[in-house]
Amino acid sequence: MKTPQETVWQRHSHLRYGGALVCFATLIGCASQANETTPDDDSEPTVSSSTAGGGQTSGSSVVSATSGIGGAGGAPGGEAGGAGGGHQGTGGQDNPVDTYFQALTAGNTHSCGIRFDGSTTCWGNNDVQQSAVPMPNTYAKISAGAGSTCGLTTNGDIECWGTNTFGQMTPPPGYTWARMSAGATHTCGIAQGGGIHCWGDDSTGAVSGAPKQLVSKIIASGVANSCAIDKDGSLHCWGSATTMVNDPPAGAFTHVAVGGFHACAIAMKVKTISCWGSDPGWGSTIAPAGTFTKIDAGFGHSCAVRSDNAMICWGNDDEKQVSNAPTTLDLWELASGGAHNCAVKNNSQVVCWGMNDKGQTNSP
Repeated sequence: MKTPQETVWQRHSHLRYGGALVCFATLIGCASQANETTPDDDSEPTVSSSTAGGGQTSGSSVVSATSGIGGAGGAPGGEAGGAGGGHQGTGGQDNPVDTYFQALTAGNTHSCGIRFDGSTTCWGNNDVQQSAVPMPNTYAKISAGAGSTCGLTTNGDIECWGTNTFGQMTPPPGYTWARMSAGATHTCGIAQGGGIHCWGDDSTGAVSGAPKQLVSKIIASGVANSCAIDKDGSLHCWGSATTMVNDPPAGAFTHVAVGGFHACAIAMKVKTISCWGSDPGWGSTIAPAGTFTKIDAGFGHSCAVRSDNAMICWGNDDEKQVSNAPTTLDLWELASGGAHNCAVKNNSQVVCWGMNDKGQTNSP
């Protein structure tokens, strides 16, 4: 049985998340969610968030956003993340170099990864070319939104492909970027030096509410909200007030992940997880016990890697995105999408589970 919130969202939605229509429509505007992915770097904490939505059919394009500051240094290594949406298609490269990945991002119904040679490939929904990685396809970081995907080059430029209906693929000019995270219909980035800037759909305040003066290295964008971690470890969130994501817990954190209507973060010292936001009865805000090293959030679920490299997921399980999580102790990277997840095993190969209606779990 649908909750009253789900009924309202479905009645007004243009977006499809998994098998269900989702929207904030008359309450906070129609939107979805996403996050960022880059090769792992133990010197910096990881950030993730996921995207719900997709199915947009206009504005399909490739946008290259140069920094406007020639010769700027490359973006630092770090997380691999992203979330996006869409439909069918395999996209990516026709002849992948190998099957070994160092970083992943999962969207609503497509997924992407960065190989050890730096090349990027995507699989799953490609209805608006969100999985069609442009050439040359070498990126330091990637992040997928509802119907778009963005890559951060080693020169600090952002290049995006897919649909640009809300301007989510058009960052402000004149910046060299260190981090970026694609939400459903908005995108946020951290400029070299720490300033936060967001662009795209501002119907929920996810763009205008960005704390531009915050000194941060961590950012995560979701359906209608984004969060960043300040240099002292404190959480700052903005966007829709309806989701209650804008009221994060106090304390110092190293990782943050933003989902559809919830967010989760890993504490700096004790490595435990805290979750907050609204929960339509999925259990998405009920954090598991234990200590953790990685976390990512899908639309209504989350997954995390324990300190012993075991995987645990919680929240909405309508497509077995929670209950089918692998139980082996050999996972070190993960990405959660609309209703599916992918992870990198210790042998650097990818395993995916959950919803597969568009081939989003058919990793190369």
